[in-house]
Amino acid sequence: MAITRTIADSLRNPAVKHFKISSSTQVYFAINHIAGNVDLFYNGILLLPEIGDDTGSQANFTSVDYDFQSGTADNDIGTNWTPITTAGGTCTYIKMSFTLLTNDIISIRSY
Repeated sequence: MAITRTIADSLRNPAVKHFKISSSTQVYFAINHIAGNVDLFYNGILLLPEIGDDTGSQANFTSVDYDFQSGTADNDIGTNWTPITTAGGTCTYIKMSFTLLTNDIISIRSY
């Protein structure tokens, strides 16, 4: 599934989703977005994404330095999780790289 986006579309239709964590096992969040065009806030704090370059050969951080990844999965439990390795790739889920606590708030803004 491809999402065609233009600058005008991104400016006109940004999406914001909020999640209140009910289980510390939740690490996947469904939101259609473009890799690199998403901000994620954890209890109000901006988190660092893993973003690959447009060739997929370089990433901005090593595996221990980023807070979340963009990618695709079949459902909220991460079946068939595939991280996106290039900026600009179409994504359907975000995966956290650390354990969340009950009643934490996650806010995701895609643009």
